[in-house]
Amino acid sequence: MLSKVFYAIAASVMMLTQLAHGAPLTSDAPIKGYSLFEVEWQLPIDPKNPDGKLVTVTGTIQEAVAKMDAAYPGWNATFVSTLTPVKPGSRLDAAYERDHYICNPNDGHDYASPSVIYEGIKYLRGLTSDAPQNAPNSCGRVSCSHNSGIWWCNTNNFEKQVTWKEIGDSAYFLAYECSVYNDMTWLTAGQEFFKDNWSVYVTSANC
Repeated sequence: MLSKVFYAIAASVMMLTQLAHGAPLTSDAPIKGYSLFEVEWQLPIDPKNPDGKLVTVTGTIQEAVAKMDAAYPGWNATFVSTLTPVKPGSRLDAAYERDHYICNPNDGHDYASPSVIYEGIKYLRGLTSDAPQNAPNSCGRVSCSHNSGIWWCNTNNFEKQVTWKEIGDSAYFLAYECSVYNDMTWLTAGQEFFKDNWSVYVTSANC
């Protein structure tokens, strides 16, 4: 019964947005000329049993969690109880090969809120599954809340797969290293590039 409710909700959302899975969005991509694809998530029905049955939802992590909570009431509270808080100021050991990074790329996007970015990172780090393959020359928006977003982009001419932890750790690096204090408020924006041709982007967003 719950499965039927879940798929009914998911179908309704997709009809309202008129976006089939994998369909590129036409605006807001962080790299000019790139397509923005809906991100796909494999989430456990029981957050305390990540190796149990999984279901597929799409959107940002916030949208995915909202869909799970609608289909399985109490899901979000249970999931949050399993998460480890992100502590600003502590450095992480990167498990990937960084090429370079740019703070405040000055590409027409505005700054994001570091504290909001940290909340998105907390959710990403709570996932044990790999991120799905990203299409060539495209970006997926993995987190978006209070006008602050996290994207990951594939600059290869073939599909690319990374882990949610790698995306979260890179977003953390940018939120911390690229933070500036302006008018009594902390702000951040930046993009980090990796040697195997993918990147993570933290900046303002329409959400």
